Amino acid sequence: MSQSPLDAQGRDGQLQSYRQGWKALNRLLHENKSFSGRETNNAFLNCGADNTRFADVSSAIGWDFADDARAIAAVDWDFDGDLDYWVSNRTAPRVRLLENTLENANHFISFLLEGNGTSTNRDAIGARLELRLGDGEQPRIKTLHAGHSFLSQSSRWLHFGLGGKAQIQSITVNWPGGDPETFEVTKADHHYLLKQGNGSALPFSTPKNIKLQPSSQPVHPPTPLARTIPPSGNILPPLKLDGNTEELIAPTLIQLWSGTCPHCLAELPKWKKWDHLILLCTDFKTEDQEQARIAFRKTGFTNDPLFCSEEELLSLDAFQASVVDLWIPLPVPSSFLITPTWEVLGIYRGAIEEELVTKDAELALQLDRREAGAPFPGTWIAEIPIGNPMRTSNQLLERGLDQQAISYLQRAVPRLHPKLSRFEKGDSLLTLARLLGINGRSGEALPVLIKSRALLPEDSRVGLLLAQAYLDTKDLKGALQANSLTLNQHPTNLNLLDQRSLILRQLKEWLSAIETDRRIAQLSPSSADVKTRIGSTLLFAGKPQEAIQQLKQTLAKHPRELDAANILARVLSCHSNSSVRSPNEALVLANRLCQISRNRNISFLLTKATALANLEKYDEADTILKLVKQQKNLSPSLENRLTQINNSLQDKTPYRETRWP
Repeated sequence: MSQSPLDAQGRDGQLQSYRQGWKALNRLLHENKSFSGRETNNAFLNCGADNTRFADVSSAIGWDFADDARAIAAVDWDFDGDLDYWVSNRTAPRVRLLENTLENANHFISFLLEGNGTSTNRDAIGARLELRLGDGEQPRIKTLHAGHSFLSQSSRWLHFGLGGKAQIQSITVNWPGGDPETFEVTKADHHYLLKQGNGSALPFSTPKNIKLQPSSQPVHPPTPLARTIPPSGNILPPLKLDGNTEELIAPTLIQLWSGTCPHCLAELPKWKKWDHLILLCTDFKTEDQEQARIAFRKTGFTNDPLFCSEEELLSLDAFQASVVDLWIPLPVPSSFLITPTWEVLGIYRGAIEEELVTKDAELALQLDRREAGAPFPGTWIAEIPIGNPMRTSNQLLERGLDQQAISYLQRAVPRLHPKLSRFEKGDSLLTLARLLGINGRSGEALPVLIKSRALLPEDSRVGLLLAQAYLDTKDLKGALQANSLTLNQHPTNLNLLDQRSLILRQLKEWLSAIETDRRIAQLSPSSADVKTRIGSTLLFAGKPQEAIQQLKQTLAKHPRELDAANILARVLSCHSNSSVRSPNEALVLANRLCQISRNRNISFLLTKATALANLEKYDEADTILKLVKQQKNLSPSLENRLTQINNSLQDKTPYRETRWP
């Protein structure tokens, strides 16, 4: 995985690589894959030999579990003088205690440090303890850290194995916020408390007769059926079903099957008398569909089967991935038990019995369905979970199913669970509106955003999108009102200020737009494009001299701001006021722009042509226009500008910019 970036910008593409690494890691997690290739846990014994320093003793000590282990923490859990280990795993069992039961005659000593709370923190993090056993021996040193390894924290006890030696010569603690301190300790095989400033070790009273008794956890026997009971409020994505999408009067089972699946075909006959059932075939190819029709009729059905589209199947797969939180493709047969309002009561992978469906249909009356879905009894410590459509919409978007995400949210949002928080409801509406806007449906997004704003009146995201929706629908006054209301709540929000400037310029309220842009420039002094925009707006406000001064100031501080140089050159070459024009200065700027862009920027070339025409160098200007005319797919604004300049050159007259007063 890429290393963490050093700053928010992520120079040299480091930030992008880092994000891609996390995205890949997240996918491994959700696809139930191992980070390490399912390697077993390993333990190595230090042999102390020159040729063989370490030996793998994983199997000998019972360490080599095939867990996808992540973190390890050392602690003398039973206070018997040797270290035990807690190991956490990504997969079950999530936690293991590896108790050290080896018996030997070796000695130990263990210390718990306590700082004075003023010069040293109470936990003594950062303290270094030096243990000496005898003259001439190197001291044994340990430092107390606030972290041990990945996602773990070992015990604060500093534990020393002494081997066959039981005599202690000296103990010295180098406190992080004080002078070194020596403690008197004479006996090994004990636990001691070392308090800063005390000078003597205090015996620590440890629990006696600690015996960890393993216990078994009763679980249900394995079955060929994987059954998931989701929380209340999870709505199934829309399905066409020959147009009968809403005509449900009772809990209904939707079962996915395929004509190429023998298990599916074996299941079909038992459902012939089931009233509230929708059998949905997943075969897409024409030849497979024909085979499915034949197989369907052979099982006793007289009608043609229903077929789902590939997009519908992907939507169902995204839904189950969001609920189960495993991104494993949906198999056949799979089933969804839903209420008449399309809330999902159960998800089933594999063969299913009618009795189980009937029993699970009763869950529609329960808000808390956790007990029905748990594999064994226990005590719940969290609040009752509620389904949130954002999880499924995110999965749909992850798969590139934008239109399906919109359709799903349009179905789910009116049926949001009443126990969802105000923010969760408003955020679901906001997401739907954003997707509608991105897909050019701003008119539909407007009422959704108004509802979202009622739930989240102070959310700048909602206000920003609401004003944008009014802009997209050509309601400039509505856009300005929505923007102003949100800006009053967030007066320093640069996105809102930038949006306000855009609205004011479209309303041709030039002076107000300039005032807004100057606020942006104060809040973000390094924004050269805003300063350029001020100069451009001053031109429309009929203040060319102020515009020239503003553009020159911008270039003085930001010499690489080419747009400012281009606008300045255009003003100096083609403004209608002769006292403003300076064609020689304009040509110098235009030549520099064309040199920097290597004559590849059409706007810069047109600016140079107008500067040449103002110096009555019509042939040179015409040569540039011929070069521009060879370019394809010009934008409408450049095409219009080219036409106007070309008409002026044909009349041997300099081009004048008519947009500016």
